[in-house]
Amino acid sequence: MTLFKAFLILLRGPAEMIGPEYKWKQSILTGAIIFTLISPPLAFVHSLPYQGAIPPEAHILKEDGVFVFGSDRHGLKNYPFIDFKAENGRTYRLQDYLGYNSIWEFNKANPNHQKVYAEGFFLRDGLGRFWPTQVTTIDGKVLLDKDSQNAALMGARYPLGTIFYMYLIAGFLWILSAFNAIKIKKKALQD
Repeated sequence: MTLFKAFLILLRGPAEMIGPEYKWKQSILTGAIIFTLISPPLAFVHSLPYQGAIPPEAHILKEDGVFVFGSDRHGLKNYPFIDFKAENGRTYRLQDYLGYNSIWEFNKANPNHQKVYAEGFFLRDGLGRFWPTQVTTIDGKVLLDKDSQNAALMGARYPLGTIFYMYLIAGFLWILSAFNAIKIKKKALQD
C-alpha cells in the first residue's frame, strides 16, 4: 500500500481500516485540505478593502473632531465600529475597529473634552472607508502615530502574512494526518 492510498482511506474510510476515533481523524485531514485550498482566496478577499492609492498619491484629510465608538446590531450579532465625526459635520466610518485603544482610553479619561486632530485618507482610491494616518490631541499628544498605522495598513494590504498563518495551521493538520496515514499503511502491511 502506498502513502497516497493510505490518505485516500483516511479521507473516505472504511472505518475499520482507520481505527478508533475515525471521524476525528477524517476531520483533521478534511480540515488540512480545506485550509490549504481556501487560504489564498480568503487572504485575498480580506485584503481588498485596504487597496488603492496611499499618501502621497491619495488626498489627505486633516480635520478636528471626535471619535465615536459604537456597535450596529444586525439580527443576533453586534458589529462594532468607530466613526470620526469631523467639525465640518461629516462622519467618516473607519475601516477597522481594532487597534485604537489609545483613542478609547483618551475618550474614557476625558468624557467632556474628546476633541482630537486627525489626518487620514480614504481607502480604495476614495471609495472605501477612512484610514487615520495620525491622531493627536489638540495639545499635541500623539494617540496614533504614522509608523504604527502605516505598518498596520501594509500588513492588511499584503495578504502574505495571513496566508503564512493559515498555512501554518494547515501544515500542523497535514502532519497529524500524515501520522494517521502512516499508521493505516503499517496496519495494512501487517494484515
